[in-house]
Amino acid sequence: MDSDVVVFGLLEELCRGARERGVARVRIAFAMLDVTARTWVFDPRRPGQLFAPEAPIDVALTLTCRPKTLLRLLATGDSTLGPDEPLLCEGDRGALVVLRDAAAPRRLGPLDVRCL
Repeated sequence: MDSDVVVFGLLEELCRGARERGVARVRIAFAMLDVTARTWVFDPRRPGQLFAPEAPIDVALTLTCRPKTLLRLLATGDSTLGPDEPLLCEGDRGALVVLRDAAAPRRLGPLDVRCL
């Protein structure tokens, strides 16, 4: 199984119930720097899964990084990046608050959008 599938499966589980909690309807894209080069989109408006591989159309923010970097950032809040961990943010960084809220009450790490 590809690493991005594992990471987004974990994020899907963390964010289960987000629609019921009234999470803002903001789309966030995640462009993966791995062998798959897939882009995943978080979309609380989409029926079914919150995260799915698709074209990043009408997104508030696009994060480009490796799957392991994304998981560490979101699960631990550790925003220290090594030289082999590129991270690009394009768009409204404030949109990450929506992702943090989607994971409540399971909680992602202490996500500090100023560090991204």
